[in-house]
Amino acid sequence: MDLDEKSKFSCRTGEMDVDESYHKRKFSENNKLVKKIGKVVRDLRSLGFTSLTEDAYASAIFLLLKAKVHDLAGDDYRSSVLQSIKEWIQAVPLQFLYALLAYLGDSVSYDSPSSGLKSPLASCPSRFPGIETPSEGLVRWQLRLEYFAYETLQDLRIAKLFEIIVDYPDSSPAIEDLKQCLEYTGQHSKLIDSFISALRYRLLTAGASTNDILHQYVSTIKALRTIDPTGVFLEAVGEPLRDYLRGRKDTVKCIVTMLTDGTGGNPNGTGNPGDSLLEELNRDEENQENAGCDDDINTDDKQAWINAERWEPDPVEADPLKGSRNRRKIDVLGMIVGIIGSKDQLVNEYRVMLAEKLLNKSDYDIDSEIRTLELLKAGAEQGETGVSLDLLDATIISSNFWPPIQDESLNIPGSVDQLLSDYAKRFHEIKTPRKLLWKKNLGSVKLELQFEDRAVQFTVAPVHAAIIMQFQDQTSWTSKNLAVAIGIPEDALNRRINFWISKGILAESLGADSDDHIYTLVDGMVDTSRNGVNNGSCEELLAGDEEGERSVASVEEQLLKEMTIYEKFILGMLTNFGSMALDRIHNTLKMFCVADPPYDKSLQQLQSFLSGLVSEEKLELRDGISKATELLLREEWKESVQIYSQFISLCQEKLSNTHDNSDPDRLSKLQKSLCLALSNRAEARSRLREFSDALEDCDQALKLESTHFKTLLCKGKILINLNRYSMALGCFKRALLDPQSNGNSETLNGYLDRCKKLEFQSRNGAFDLSDWVLNRFQGKPPELAEYIGAVQIKKSENGGRGFFATKNTEAGTLLLVTKAVATDRGILPEPDEDSSESARLVMWKDFIDKVLDAAAKCTRTHNLICALSTGEDEEGLEVPDISLFRPETEESIFSKEKKKPNTGRILSILDVNSLTEDAISAKVLGKNSDYYGVGLWILASFINHSCNPNARRLHIGDHVVIHASRDVKAGEEITFAYFDVLLPLNKRQEMSKTWGFNCNCKRCKFEEEIGSRREIKEIEMVLERASDMGGGIVRLEEGMRRWMVKGKEKGYLRASFWAAFSEAFKSEKSMRRWGRRIPAVEAVTESIAEAVGGDERVLKVVVEGVKKSGAGLMEMERAMKLGRGVYGKVVKKQAMRALLELGLHD
Repeated sequence: MDLDEKSKFSCRTGEMDVDESYHKRKFSENNKLVKKIGKVVRDLRSLGFTSLTEDAYASAIFLLLKAKVHDLAGDDYRSSVLQSIKEWIQAVPLQFLYALLAYLGDSVSYDSPSSGLKSPLASCPSRFPGIETPSEGLVRWQLRLEYFAYETLQDLRIAKLFEIIVDYPDSSPAIEDLKQCLEYTGQHSKLIDSFISALRYRLLTAGASTNDILHQYVSTIKALRTIDPTGVFLEAVGEPLRDYLRGRKDTVKCIVTMLTDGTGGNPNGTGNPGDSLLEELNRDEENQENAGCDDDINTDDKQAWINAERWEPDPVEADPLKGSRNRRKIDVLGMIVGIIGSKDQLVNEYRVMLAEKLLNKSDYDIDSEIRTLELLKAGAEQGETGVSLDLLDATIISSNFWPPIQDESLNIPGSVDQLLSDYAKRFHEIKTPRKLLWKKNLGSVKLELQFEDRAVQFTVAPVHAAIIMQFQDQTSWTSKNLAVAIGIPEDALNRRINFWISKGILAESLGADSDDHIYTLVDGMVDTSRNGVNNGSCEELLAGDEEGERSVASVEEQLLKEMTIYEKFILGMLTNFGSMALDRIHNTLKMFCVADPPYDKSLQQLQSFLSGLVSEEKLELRDGISKATELLLREEWKESVQIYSQFISLCQEKLSNTHDNSDPDRLSKLQKSLCLALSNRAEARSRLREFSDALEDCDQALKLESTHFKTLLCKGKILINLNRYSMALGCFKRALLDPQSNGNSETLNGYLDRCKKLEFQSRNGAFDLSDWVLNRFQGKPPELAEYIGAVQIKKSENGGRGFFATKNTEAGTLLLVTKAVATDRGILPEPDEDSSESARLVMWKDFIDKVLDAAAKCTRTHNLICALSTGEDEEGLEVPDISLFRPETEESIFSKEKKKPNTGRILSILDVNSLTEDAISAKVLGKNSDYYGVGLWILASFINHSCNPNARRLHIGDHVVIHASRDVKAGEEITFAYFDVLLPLNKRQEMSKTWGFNCNCKRCKFEEEIGSRREIKEIEMVLERASDMGGGIVRLEEGMRRWMVKGKEKGYLRASFWAAFSEAFKSEKSMRRWGRRIPAVEAVTESIAEAVGGDERVLKVVVEGVKKSGAGLMEMERAMKLGRGVYGKVVKKQAMRALLELGLHD
């Protein structure tokens, strides 16, 4: 039973026995359990193992406490658990420790540095119920336990802080627990780093709506205000949120909607009417100010002294540029509005929204709008919003301050027009000299349409009312005549009359002229429920109209009008200076356009304006794409991705602004430019190994042009890198359909042949390294495909997961070929221990960086790495299906949500699963003996160690090739050696401890049994003295005959003493002296190969024997068989002969 199993058992036992019996005061110094443990502790202390014993029962107690914290905390955030945890500490572990320390006489020193446990920051532990005078040791234990509990609960809550804030305020108890934990541990930076990471990879994505992000930001402000009233956390956490939201086009609109709607900032639309988020935030801030008692204005001396005593320095994470007084008053409204950056944008959007609301009102009740305006003013006066009161006062009802109103001609029916004229005349008589000028296209009209069987009411825009009223006297109109009668363009009529057609009130048919439509009043209206006729409000109907039919000009339209004054300046600048990048144009305008009005637009606003000029064909993007292509050719990948991204964004915005009647040639040209840019960005991203993003670019490009040659070629190369050969082959075959492939047939055919070869290797495992061997490993290593043979992943008898054969397999048969996630290789310095260790540490750090980078760039790689073990809770790990690792596994199986790699977890995974390249691989790669390599091969990491392994690995390039080193039966676990297994048991046990495990293979168990014999120990002593290797071997062989050791067990012992056999076989003197009492080379090497698989040192002895004896056919065949166990069947017969002659095993 390993430590994890023991901890689980102890946790279950402790909860079953200890928790239930606490009130019965089960623990005492006379308790059997206490006495047994105490006796063991005393005995070990007397032997000098004081620190070891303390570590042992301390680890057990802390494992039990950790399990209890996890059990109590769980995923329920609606209740506080901290007090329950502290009570449990008092009830169980402290009572046990009190009894144990009493039994031991409380004489153990708890200052031992070997324990490795942290000292708590808190200086005052909780009280001890039932213990009158706790000893100093017990006090120290309580501090340690409470600190560990606080830290464990803190880590749990920090890991789930995103979910906790989503549930806020229902999760307030969990927030309070977290606050207390942080006050106790002081690990505030851990919260900041973890939460920022969660925000970036779970919220700040294209799939999240701006409204959802803003509401999460508001909840974050409220929750973190509870944890940290000083606002330090909000400064750090809020920065990535604000930066991301500034890049979204609808951020300003969403903020204004949140501040003015009646849902209380709730995304589901619930809330009291008039209770806007703005009012809620102001109410919260008022409560905060009242509770603060921190104002130093008009305070007497006594209060000043109280405030002085209460003062605390700011945390180290605080921004030194902000004073404590400013920070303590968290301006929530200011933090939200501060996202925008420019106060003018907020006010302009608010003007438009307020104008829309006022124009759409059917009465004079504007109390809600006035209240919102006053709250905005109050927020501007009290907070740091940067919103000028003068700008808010500009929303007064005056034509000088209103946004531009959509003014279009409209002929309304004569009877209605007469009513309006009478009303205006009467107004002039009462309000002389004022005159009332009607905006006939604005407002709403209530209509009642009477049919034979019913009357239906509508609330519609004036233009809809004007259209339907024309059918009172005339039941049929052509579109041209009706447009003239109403006074609007014909295309606008055709668009707006669809409302009445959709309600089943009008019918449409074609006239004699195909461009002329005939609209006829339907005699009997169809069932209203089926056609969706409702008493819809004007606001609902307008919401369905196009953007150009709004009552007032949108912010975008106003911006376009404002930016037109810079158009000539931009055109002149580009004429004189040639092509310029977007950011350079932006900086030039800010530098030179300082007169009234000064240039104060953002980069996104400028980009939007320039895309409009491009759509009007006043500017071209050709130079921009040329610059990106130049960077691509210079292999400046990151810079080219940035330029292409700007170009793609402009093209996409331009396409979104096109209409159905746009010029088809211009539209086609724009789509081709976008397709090429996406393809080139995919190429650059693939060179940066950002394969997931590169594939997305390829898919977008292929939606525009399904047989685009360059894109298909790029996607095929990416898929080869991802080992998805069949899909890559499909891309190359589709590329043949593009006419451009005719001029690139040689390149395309090269990729087709390469892909076919890799696909065949991946499917059949038909690898052949013979040519490379015969060429004496000159040039690059051969390109290998990924291959998974007749193996599966299952639970291992020795714990954890392992690789198992699914059919009988001969020695040398290929089992697995897999490519590394990352590797790092180098030549170690001279054999100086310190310098070599330093070089290894540098390589290890570089290797870790490469793995983290690979995990961040590819979601599939990240998920596969996370499937590996961290060395903890091996039994609880899920057993993945082998199909997940096959090259052609569909990407849809894996989560597409991008997650930031958990550095701590990946470090643990690498510590357990990384492999070093062995000496044989170094020689095959042409490296010298000082060569050192380390890498992560995911599938190979599932293969466990055994001292009687049945597989070997060979590193070729970035691939590891694993083959059977001896015959393997179906169902047998595949294992290879993590270290040298041609060593005695005691040395192998030392090696396994450095790896952090104990080997329980059949060989080790057998040698442990037989190792207790006195004769074996004497033989080991003789061989260690190296005085007479032959004599030691003779005694070993005679002993095995007496002990009835046969079969593989004989091979086990011979492998353990291989060093002695090797020396004896080299010494002619020893062989002459002992003669036939030493077994023949063939018998020894075959028994070792059968027991522990092929080994190059054993093979070396066989090859030397063959050379001495003249290389008979039988001897050569025996050497070839051993060679297949060492090098595998990927090396064919002729190449194997050459390989053995080359003496790579020297």
